[in-house]
This record gives sequence, structure tokens and C-alpha cells, in this order.
Amino acid sequence: MGERWDREKIGIMGGTGGMGAWFAAFFRKRGHEVVTAGRREGPSPRELAGLCRVVVVAVPIPATVEVIRAVGAHLPPDSLLMDLTSLKVEAMAAMMETAPGEVVGLHPLFGPRVTSLRGENVVLCPGRGEEGRGWITRVLKEAGARVVVADAGRHDEIMAVVQGLNHLDNLVFGLAVAAGGLSREELAAFSTPAFRARMDLVDRVSANPPLYRALVGENPHVGPHARRFLDLFREQMEALTKKG
Repeated sequence: MGERWDREKIGIMGGTGGMGAWFAAFFRKRGHEVVTAGRREGPSPRELAGLCRVVVVAVPIPATVEVIRAVGAHLPPDSLLMDLTSLKVEAMAAMMETAPGEVVGLHPLFGPRVTSLRGENVVLCPGRGEEGRGWITRVLKEAGARVVVADAGRHDEIMAVVQGLNHLDNLVFGLAVAAGGLSREELAAFSTPAFRARMDLVDRVSANPPLYRALVGENPHVGPHARRFLDLFREQMEALTKKG
């Protein structure tokens, strides 16, 4: 399904780094000509829309809606617009409002250090049109990905736990360790494999504050989970320290 997209040139806004660069390499390996654009290089959103009938928006969360609107308004009716952002409700709404052609939302549930799609999860949020959706589903599955179909709202609800609560926990854990006064060298000398893995996650969160701030702060579903986490933390602390 959607064989005509197999021959299309693909444009990626945000294709010079991170997941945008990852998918640029992925599509090139499949034989596509790929045009990438970054903040300081490559074509503008309007120019990219004129060059490519398939466009993927892969920019940071705070810029996603703005870039979608900038590129979507200039795409022709026989086009396919997709995004890779980690929060889908606002991104999907912006694509549906501005793009005249087909629309698909994607969320790859892995980072750019992954070398293959085999065994990795990718969430697909249907937007408009069947041909583009069928094409990208086929492409992802042929590469070994597990494609999970969900609407944007349900996706964001689940991501509040998988990403929001998870990263918030790692952030607070790292702050608590740092405030405890023990050096990283001494901690490393006494560390277990599980602790080293946890600190690796802490370091990854600390290395990109804007990303994790957006994943936690811009998802409205994180708050209730965070408050429940705090309540359960207090309950467990009281239960575990209670004498007698």
C-alpha cells in the first residue's frame, strides 16, 4: 500500500541532529533522496514544502507546532506530513489544521543511539488519509519495528508515565544523590550494576534539560501521577521506618 511514496523525495525539518538525522539516514538507506533542514542550515520550511511531497517534522517539542504550521501551510494537497515529537495532541491538531494532504503522527520510542529498528516500538497516530499511513506502516514493519496505533490523547496519557514520571523520578533521584555529599568517585567504587545503570539514566536526563523539562512540564497528564508518586513515597517511608 502506498507504493508511490517509495519514490518520493523526503524532507526533514530538524534533520541535522538527533532523531531527525537518524531518520534521514534510515530513509537514505531505503533509496530515498532526503533533504534536511536545521535551525542554521538547509531550506526554510516554505522552501522544503516546495521541494518535497513527504515532509517529517523532527524539531524540539517547544518548536514543533510552530514549525508544523510553517511547513504545512505550503504543502500541496498530494503530500504527506508527519512528525516525530514525543507529545502528540497539539502536534496532530496543528498538522490537521494546516496541512491539506495526508497526515500521520509518529513517536519512535527509542533514541538516536539505537542502530536498528528491529524490535523497537513506534507509536503511530492516524491523522488523515490511508495511503501515507499504509506506506509508513509497511516501511517501519519491514525494518523490524513494532508499530502501535493509538490516538493522540491516549498516547499522551501513557507517555505521562513512560516518559514524564520516569524522567522526573530520575531527575529527583540524581538531585538527592548530589545533595547527599558523596563524590561520584566514591559512589562508583561501591556501586552495583543496577546503581551504575541508574546513574547513567540520571546523567542522560541532566545532559539535556530542555528536552526533559518539556517531557515533564508540557504533558498535562504528568501532574496526577507525580502527586500519587509523592503520596506513595511518604506512605512507604512511614511504613518502612516504623518501629515495632
